[in-house]
Amino acid sequence: MERLLIDKKEIIFGMDIGTRNVVGVVGIPEGDILRIIDVEVLEHVNRSMMDGQVHDLNEVIKTAEAVKVNLEKRLGFNLEKVCIAAAGRVLRTMDIQVEKDVDPIMELDKEHISTLEIEALLKAQNDFAYGLSQKEGVMFYCVGHTVTNFFLDGYPIMSLIGHRGRKIGISVIATFLPAVV
Repeated sequence: MERLLIDKKEIIFGMDIGTRNVVGVVGIPEGDILRIIDVEVLEHVNRSMMDGQVHDLNEVIKTAEAVKVNLEKRLGFNLEKVCIAAAGRVLRTMDIQVEKDVDPIMELDKEHISTLEIEALLKAQNDFAYGLSQKEGVMFYCVGHTVTNFFLDGYPIMSLIGHRGRKIGISVIATFLPAVV
C-alpha cells in the first residue's frame, strides 16, 4: 500500500461489529463523500455473536482489536477514535415528532434547533420508558438519533436556520438498546 500524506485529525475510522464478522473502514471526508483509504474484514473465531447480540465479549473484543491493529500496521499510524455499528434483534427505534410555538419576529438559529432536538429526544426517552421498556422488563438507553425532517408552520423544510415563523417542528428517529448491550 502506498503511503499517503494524511492529516490524522481528518481520519474517520468506523467498525461494524456484526454477527459473522467485524469490518473496519478508514476514510477521509472529501466534500460530501468519504474517500476510503483502507478496509479490513475478519470473521469471529467462534460464535461470539448471535443475531447481532454479543454473547462472548472477550472474543468480540479480540476480533475488533485485530481489525484495528491490522489497519494500523498498513496505515503506519494509530487509530485513536472509532465510530461503531453494533445492534441486532434487540435494537428498538421510535419515530418522534415535536412542535413548539415560537416568537414570529425572532430569526431561528442553531440554538432553537438544538433545543427542539433535545425536546424530541426527551419525549422519545419518556415515551419509551413508559411503553416498550416496561412491557419487556428491560432498561433501554438511547444510543443514537437522526433528524428526519424539520417543519415551519406545519410545512416540511430542510433547514429552520434564518427563517421566521409561529410554529417549528422536528421529526426524529431515536434508537434504543438494552443496557446489557
